[in-house]
Amino acid sequence: MRPKLSAGLASFRHWVTPAFLWLAVFIAMPLCFVFLLGLGQRSPSGGILWSFGVSNYLRALEPIYVGIYLRSGGLALLTTLICLALSFPVALFIARQESRAAKNLLVFLVTLPFWTSFLVDLCVDYSPADRGNHQQCLPEFGTCFGTASAAVQPLRDPGGIGLWRAAVHDSSAVHGGGKDRQVAS
Repeated sequence: MRPKLSAGLASFRHWVTPAFLWLAVFIAMPLCFVFLLGLGQRSPSGGILWSFGVSNYLRALEPIYVGIYLRSGGLALLTTLICLALSFPVALFIARQESRAAKNLLVFLVTLPFWTSFLVDLCVDYSPADRGNHQQCLPEFGTCFGTASAAVQPLRDPGGIGLWRAAVHDSSAVHGGGKDRQVAS
């Protein structure tokens, strides 16, 4: 016979089980599927031949890709350091405020640019002027609202990319970013 669980452990299982099921269904299973797809081969018609092999994963170790991995890692580190350098003093300032209302207002003001960035990304991704073409051009932001906007030149050097990603909460990584993002001039 199994011993009875304590009330705390039973409550813990009650709240944690849905989270584990969610993770299993929406993260673990898709990752396993992507891994299995990586073991297959592409057929001439564009389908998948389920001839399991590790050639696709070994190809990821070719020298051309190693340089890309190193640059991506460097940009990620630079973005992390910029975010830490900017956010820690702000968080410390907010934490030292005596008034709860002041803290709430400051937290709201800090999160407001992230909401705005999300709105810009959403508007640019789904603007009627660019439907079907998923290149995100910041100047099209004005077309969402029927107004004209000036062209925005992207920052090309690694430092500029780190600042840009820190500023827009790394939304470009979610949408594929990189060289395929063209900005109209």
